[in-house]
Amino acid sequence: MNNIIILLLSSYILMLISTGRLGMFIHTRFTWLSIISASALFLFSFVSVAQSLVAMYEKKGWKAFSIKSFSVQKWVKNTDMVMLGLGIIIFLLPIRPLSVGIAQQRQSDFNNVQTTTEDLASLYKRTNTAEFTLKEWAILLNDNPANEELVGRKISVSGFIFNDGSQKQDLFYISRFRVVCCVVDASPLGIPVEAQWRDRFSENGWVLVKGTLQLIEIHGVNRLAIIPEEIQEIDVPNNPYIY
Repeated sequence: MNNIIILLLSSYILMLISTGRLGMFIHTRFTWLSIISASALFLFSFVSVAQSLVAMYEKKGWKAFSIKSFSVQKWVKNTDMVMLGLGIIIFLLPIRPLSVGIAQQRQSDFNNVQTTTEDLASLYKRTNTAEFTLKEWAILLNDNPANEELVGRKISVSGFIFNDGSQKQDLFYISRFRVVCCVVDASPLGIPVEAQWRDRFSENGWVLVKGTLQLIEIHGVNRLAIIPEEIQEIDVPNNPYIY
């Protein structure tokens, strides 16, 4: 029975790889390791299950596969059946990215991005800020959230709408999760956006925001935020995370 569970889980991983959805769970640097490991597990478990089925057939013939030949009572009492059920549930569950609920739980790590002095200096030297990623903006704003040199800079980023509980009704954070290894260590990154969004968009919805950076008051402190020229609803990307 354990081999059937391994077969299901390895098939699930291979399905994620083939559909490009493996990034919903782990860093893309581990893709090849996942391919090799899942393929090996799949082959091992497939051969083991096939051998078991052949042995059952040789012992009882086609009766071995008859529903009447199984004892429901023994199956229910067997803990392997519970594990098999969990494996099937995991296989059938829809694949969804981390959401606002997780961001709220990990808010203490918000915009916690470590970088070197050299990388930071390199970012400040770049002039075409419209090409900056959300991670790069988070690094700059984490270094100095009220940097007047960045006022008026063009910005174009996409992510999900996250409301941090601010009293400002016209404020949200455009956010993504940063993953170092897998979703277990994911931490949220975000940039404040000042706009009347509640009638047009819903929290956790994905949007593309284009605009400029301006200083506004957030929680009694002046901070850089996006004053949008355009907010466009978008689909969740195949790989929604930042690495």
